[in-house]
Amino acid sequence: MPSFRDTPATTRLAPHMTSSSTAGVSSSVADDTGATMPGASASSSSSKGGSKFGARFLQSEQEGKYVAIENSHEVFQYSWAVENPKAVLYISHGNTEHAARYRIMAKFLNKAGISVYGHDHLAHGKTAEREGCVLGDTMLPWDQIPKDLQTLCLQKVEEFSGGKNSTTAAKSARSSEDRVPVYLFGHSVGSVIAQKAIALDDGKLGHAVDGLILSGPVFRPGSFVQTVFSMLKHTLGPMFGQHGVHPRMETFERLVAFNEYQSDFKPNKTNFDWISREEKEIEDYIGENCGHNLSVHYWAGFFSAVGSVHEDDFSSLNSKPVLVTLGSEDPLARELIKPGGLKWRVLHQLMEEFQNCEELKILLHCHARHEPHNDRGKESVFQMISDWILNTAKLAGNNSSVAGRSKL
Repeated sequence: MPSFRDTPATTRLAPHMTSSSTAGVSSSVADDTGATMPGASASSSSSKGGSKFGARFLQSEQEGKYVAIENSHEVFQYSWAVENPKAVLYISHGNTEHAARYRIMAKFLNKAGISVYGHDHLAHGKTAEREGCVLGDTMLPWDQIPKDLQTLCLQKVEEFSGGKNSTTAAKSARSSEDRVPVYLFGHSVGSVIAQKAIALDDGKLGHAVDGLILSGPVFRPGSFVQTVFSMLKHTLGPMFGQHGVHPRMETFERLVAFNEYQSDFKPNKTNFDWISREEKEIEDYIGENCGHNLSVHYWAGFFSAVGSVHEDDFSSLNSKPVLVTLGSEDPLARELIKPGGLKWRVLHQLMEEFQNCEELKILLHCHARHEPHNDRGKESVFQMISDWILNTAKLAGNNSSVAGRSKL
């Protein structure tokens, strides 16, 4: 099984960036660029008020629509598409945020000829508004979230495969043999959701996509933490209600994790300093109803999923490229609730989960926090993601065939 370690620089990939490799795993270290942005908010997030999701992007609502999932429920899906794309990227956002936050990255990728799509998960963003639940809760099982992702990502695979369900525009742009490679991107908890979606139905989505990007992956807690939370669920459920999002839940959430996330960045200006060094980005995060509380029902489903992801089968990706992009100061990557725990423990966990993957590349962004794509020097992060997609897309194109997606 490959191991992660620092080695001398061998290849210059970008300004202030070094690269190293191990058996079956390549890793890179990127320094930050860009200037500090003024302003910071000391306020805490709130789920009250009108819809603010993507409010800084006035056209965000026009760039998305509600789509039905198997006549069961609807989610809000964003589309940042280009004509005749070289590749397609589908985004799975993280906890307590929404897909519109990826618009800046999507527009950057558009310039490189990459179409980008994504939707607000259940309990989040405009999807929560449509379901009619309190922001941070859903009446559906948590397992429905990766199922939604599988369904919608497979739709894009089919749309750009030149098959019978392809759109007219997609058909005119390519023959059935000249398909467009499709990649899945998951950030933070969205990376767990992406992995769960990949593993569903004997790896149906894993066989279909051309690669996977995991951004800001989260440490998988051990059985002790899961057991403790399971016990707390039976206490917190009657106290707050399984589907209630009570302000006191914030106290519990901070005791469990967020206080530890913040500890490296004292004195704290906001409750979310661990996300990014860009103060304006934190302002926008708070101003768009991000960082809201989650229901006991949601947390229970999440801890069950993150605790079992290491048991999932990712062999469908053995011949596909996997990219991990991580901030060197990301507190979610380290071993929590354990003094002296490994700083980048999640990398060891991922290398165990993808130990048979032919190509696992790690980009470690120096000084960046939980969201490298929203931190200083984010344009360099965008460029690295774009380059990786297009380079692997060329290889996928050379090896592509309709049979390659026969498991759809």
